[in-house]
Amino acid sequence: LDVPSSDAIEVMSRGELDLAVLASWDEAPSPGPDLRLRTILEDPMVVAFASDHPLASRTGPVPLSALADESWVVILGGTAARQQFDRVTREAGFEPRIRFETDSYDVAQALVATGYGVALVSRMALRQDPDLAHRPLRHRSTHHRAHRTIHTLIPARATPLATDFEALLAATAAELVVPSPPGK
Repeated sequence: LDVPSSDAIEVMSRGELDLAVLASWDEAPSPGPDLRLRTILEDPMVVAFASDHPLASRTGPVPLSALADESWVVILGGTAARQQFDRVTREAGFEPRIRFETDSYDVAQALVATGYGVALVSRMALRQDPDLAHRPLRHRSTHHRAHRTIHTLIPARATPLATDFEALLAATAAELVVPSPPGK
């Protein structure tokens, strides 16, 4: 069953699922006493731009403020991911010029590859495309970083199968090496 992360707690509270995998940005959700939330992975956001963009030849992290004059492809407003984007651009000292909104990192990267704009994208969602370049963000502090956190959610009195599956997901996430952005 595919439900938005924002709906996962409600669905789990009604007993419709034995386990959920959900994402959060900035703030971890508060599931209440009948559910147990476990953080299994931190997924940093990176900047994506066309391979012929002037910053594509740079190596190393890019400060978000260096992108203040760019056109942006962003996640739809009203989502936690968008709230984080709005926060980090505000903290970087600029109001982004939004050219397109989408609910998909794949769509964002496809548009970015054409030179339509730049985007912040989850590092785990990076597409390998010769027309794209990705760089990590340089953050002023740990508190100001842009990232997505992946969690599992199970009932406090979970079935043995749900508990075992959650342990498997956590172990796999611990071994997962999130690929570094290509050096393109």
